[in-house]
Amino acid sequence: MNLRKAGLWTGALLLFLLVAAYAVVRIMVDPQHLKEVVRERVRKSWARDVTLSDVKLEFSPLPSLHALDVAITGKGEPAIRAAQLIADLELVPLLLGEARYRTVYIKDATIERAGGNWHIEEGTVESGPDLHDVKIAASLWRNRHPVSLVAQFDDLSKVGKPGEVTRGRIELEWNQARLVATGRMPLDGTIANHALHVELAAESIRDLCDFFGYQRRPTTPLHASFDTREEQGRVGIDRLDIALGRARAKGEVRYAPGPKPVVDARLAFDRFDWAQFYLDAGGEPIPKGEEMFRDTPLAWWALTGLEGYKGTVDATFDTFILRNGITLTKLATHSTFDGDRWEMRSFETQMLGGNAKGKIEVVGSKKSAKLDFDGQGLLMERWIRERGGKAPVTGGPMKVTARLASSGESFRQLVGSMSGPLDIRMGPAVLASEHAGELEKRLTATFSGREAHRVDFECASFALPFKSGRAEGEHLVGARTAVSYLLTSGVVDMRAQQVDLRGRMKGKQGVGLSTIAGDVKITGPVKQPKMTLDESAKPKVLARGALAVATLGLSALGTAAADKEEGRRNDPCEAVFR
Repeated sequence: MNLRKAGLWTGALLLFLLVAAYAVVRIMVDPQHLKEVVRERVRKSWARDVTLSDVKLEFSPLPSLHALDVAITGKGEPAIRAAQLIADLELVPLLLGEARYRTVYIKDATIERAGGNWHIEEGTVESGPDLHDVKIAASLWRNRHPVSLVAQFDDLSKVGKPGEVTRGRIELEWNQARLVATGRMPLDGTIANHALHVELAAESIRDLCDFFGYQRRPTTPLHASFDTREEQGRVGIDRLDIALGRARAKGEVRYAPGPKPVVDARLAFDRFDWAQFYLDAGGEPIPKGEEMFRDTPLAWWALTGLEGYKGTVDATFDTFILRNGITLTKLATHSTFDGDRWEMRSFETQMLGGNAKGKIEVVGSKKSAKLDFDGQGLLMERWIRERGGKAPVTGGPMKVTARLASSGESFRQLVGSMSGPLDIRMGPAVLASEHAGELEKRLTATFSGREAHRVDFECASFALPFKSGRAEGEHLVGARTAVSYLLTSGVVDMRAQQVDLRGRMKGKQGVGLSTIAGDVKITGPVKQPKMTLDESAKPKVLARGALAVATLGLSALGTAAADKEEGRRNDPCEAVFR
């Protein structure tokens, strides 16, 4: 009897479950009801709205939900639109009136973002119970380039809830580039409470630029790794190690969000070659020529892109090679920025056998720059050699002072518009030049003097008061050698990159040709000017020659004595600064 009653109760229960399941399925098959179920589930899980043109429940080969033209939107969130979405459902929960999915397939979807849309060609989401152990795989397109996404999350059941996190791993691959992030990830759409290790490797910087929509030519590999963590509203990036070609930097960064976010960075470089870095970053090779400065536009966008931010950057370089070849060692810099105004408030370095210090200020929106520079013991010999010059100069310690301001699109325009004083005082140097030595000997020695193959400079001075790229006036450049004095006037034009200086070389001893014909000129490109006799001074030469003949040489003797006395009293190396 008991067995019979138990069988009746079991049969009745099964019949009830079948009737209930039939009723539930009938209700869920109704398209309008399905739409409401989907909308409610999305609102509850993600606090977003969803619209769809059609939805239906199919049972072959397994229960699945099919939705067409799906759009998920939310205030301040990127819109997600999919042409088709298929969700495989678990049978038992379905019979109990709950739609619990196992796998979701997405086809032809778009994630709309201000920085550029993502297109999902197809994707799969596999989930354990209650959104635990979620695996995602997708084929994406960004900026017309394919991207592969593989991700895994321990628990996504609390997506959208403030302060919730999960352990996870995200891996992106495109072309020959790969980005991997592992660790603690926020679920509320913010960066709060994250703690990640990030690895980035790209065989060419072009692959990375393609990802963000920048067009650059193929170039060197890029590798970067760092740890990033958010604590008490601040983000810290530690163990930063980034290498682009031969340039490598290590350091740390601190980021404080707010109305005007603050970024503080400390970076240490071993060897940084600016010209090589420019090529590695996708710049075009610079053709060689007589011009020192090119019209290639400068990256002012890098400064204007800082608008809305402020912070500090402390950077050190074991070796820093400037674009012109000058090598700086033990370079230490301290910079601050506020919007597009960047102030390198101090820099100190060893260069050209001496030491230098100063500061730089640049403003991106104005395309302007200011430079204060003070150098001691900088060798002219190394200045010429490191820039690739061939002039056979040895020695020449220099004291250099500059207070310059300029503006322009390119470096050539900056140099061509600079205003302010540039002063150079050079000490003893030797120019091993047969042409220069014989010219000096011919002009300054007695007519029977022997040939010379060098010029022994005791000093040389440059006092260049630039105004809009031109330094013009009397007594710009002066020099004193073992046998002569030279004080020149004229113009140094950085806009045209040309020099035109003229003066009369005067001998220290005896009567030489300079007594009659010592007028010389220094002309040509700034990069490599030449000194020759000044043919425009022929009338003066003829007058002095005629006077010497008429006075049986007494005027030449008097001129020589006067030149010697003037050189003693009016040292050309000091006269330029008076």
